[in-house]
Amino acid sequence: MSVPPPDPFDAIGLRATTAVELFPLDPRLAEQLPASEMRRAGERAWARVVALPAGIAALPADAGSFPGWFGLLVLDGLLLRRVEVGRASWPELLGDGDLMRPWTTAGDALSSIPSHARFEVLAPARVALLDRAFAQRVAPWPEIAAALLERAVERSHWLASHLAAGQPALIDERVWMVLWHLADRWGTTSAAGVELELPSLSHRVLAEMLGARRPTVSLAVRRLAAAGFLTHVPRQGWTLHARPEAFPASAGRRERARAGPPA
Repeated sequence: MSVPPPDPFDAIGLRATTAVELFPLDPRLAEQLPASEMRRAGERAWARVVALPAGIAALPADAGSFPGWFGLLVLDGLLLRRVEVGRASWPELLGDGDLMRPWTTAGDALSSIPSHARFEVLAPARVALLDRAFAQRVAPWPEIAAALLERAVERSHWLASHLAAGQPALIDERVWMVLWHLADRWGTTSAAGVELELPSLSHRVLAEMLGARRPTVSLAVRRLAAAGFLTHVPRQGWTLHARPEAFPASAGRRERARAGPPA
């Protein structure tokens, strides 16, 4: 009888204590399935779940421990993946539906500049372990693997759009465009506008996303608030009161993007 490989999460004290069916939590995984196969596939598309408490997350990073894994599927919560290259860093927000592979890096073969990624859990999260056993269970339905691959490609496209949104020369416009880019994914409509309920999206994190200084971003937020574009309540969230195209081209100030981490 073969002995199952050790669970890499046990080694860091994050034991999977529950298992869930994925289709009710992430219906897009089943979008490509024929209706006749939905029930049978749903019974096999279950996965173990690990709960991640708020704080710095030491996720397993040994690639040799994950043969045959699709990755970790975020079910809920909010994580920040910070990539560090030299003295510079850039954060990426991850939420429900994102597929992560913390053990996959650019590697020496693809990059001459060493990089390192750290994870921080901004809001308590749950991740489904799409391990080798999961891959074997859903193998009869390649539509599920295709949906996960599509998710990974969508993330790369979203990141490219996010970087483009942070390129305008006017710092106020950069702040406004990036907030709207985040709102397209995490925003909800209310009578006041679009609510961006990301309590952990501080001026510091926003500055890192823009490659700008934190005091400069804070001043831009104050100007946008004074002009009626937004309201920001620290540790609660943001409300965007106007459409993205409402930003006047003459507003704001120019600020040269600096190399290195924001102050």
